[in-house]
Amino acid sequence: MSNPHLVMLGCGRMGGALLAQWLATGAWKHGVTIVKPTPELPDGVRQHHQIRWCADLTQLPAHPAPSAVLLAVKPQTLPQTLPACAAILGTDLPYFTVAAGRRVAFYTTHLGARARLVRIMPNTPCLIGMGMTALHASPHATEADTDLADALMRAVGETVWFDDESGIDIATAISGSGPAYVFYFMECLISAAIEAGLDETTARLLVVQTLHGSSELAYLSGDALAKLREDVTSPGGTTEAALSHLMHPDGQLRLMHDAVQAALQRAREIAASAQ
Repeated sequence: MSNPHLVMLGCGRMGGALLAQWLATGAWKHGVTIVKPTPELPDGVRQHHQIRWCADLTQLPAHPAPSAVLLAVKPQTLPQTLPACAAILGTDLPYFTVAAGRRVAFYTTHLGARARLVRIMPNTPCLIGMGMTALHASPHATEADTDLADALMRAVGETVWFDDESGIDIATAISGSGPAYVFYFMECLISAAIEAGLDETTARLLVVQTLHGSSELAYLSGDALAKLREDVTSPGGTTEAALSHLMHPDGQLRLMHDAVQAALQRAREIAASAQ
């Protein structure tokens, strides 16, 4: 790109956190114009001199011309936002979207059949640079478009690409919603610790650090998760006693399968209703 410039529509919690991480890590070193009704910007963004703000697209300066567009607005506003984008920004540039539930066909209705679109499904650990992001590119997205999207999202964690757009629905149910499952598991374990006699502060420390360390061990060791579990489980010991409940046929595995299927079904319903 010559004199790259990013136009960002919306700058809420996720969009603002992504931009702050990109600026802090140097993943994006160029100019950014944020388009949103009010000038308030998140911490980590407002102090950067290359950030501009305008209330709507009609106020966007003619120069520098945008080289990429990030759609970080609420999905329900897109039917009004995209026609303005097509008219003012044009359609011969990459559009990256973090809006949930809208498939490529929805965007091409407004941006044209040859739209250069990349769907991005991040999760909340992106807020601290440890995210998991699923991506899918439309047929007319260029290699440069996908390379840029991948570089930006790798600055906030790991990435996985799906050739089939249905993979985004599955990723939504796994990595997109997954942090909520983990947080709820932590809530349950803290509750069990309190019921067993611990105070809440101690219970939280034990649970949060245990999950943190266990996740890091799984990430770094490369061992199968079953082996890591077995390494903790002494025959006839306390862990085995607990696992006899969690690994019951109607236990955690069944519950997790049912939960993911419910999330997947809802993701498909939302996507279908948004067309």
